[in-house]
Amino acid sequence: MAKAKTLKCEVVLWGRRVGALMEGPSGLPIFEYFDEFRSSDLKISPFQLPLDKQHGVCSYCDPQYEH
Repeated sequence: MAKAKTLKCEVVLWGRRVGALMEGPSGLPIFEYFDEFRSSDLKISPFQLPLDKQHGVCSYCDPQYEH
């Protein structure tokens, strides 16, 4: 059974709600943009957290963080 995502923190930048950082089912971090931020088209991290990802979800898969 997959573990549900657990909210770790809400990200706010320049007074704007950006997204949420969670622990994914595998234990690796997942960042999800809030819809209102995705529509702003501000690209705060275009390579690591691109806005054009489907549903605004980015999974961080850096090998140094693998279990």
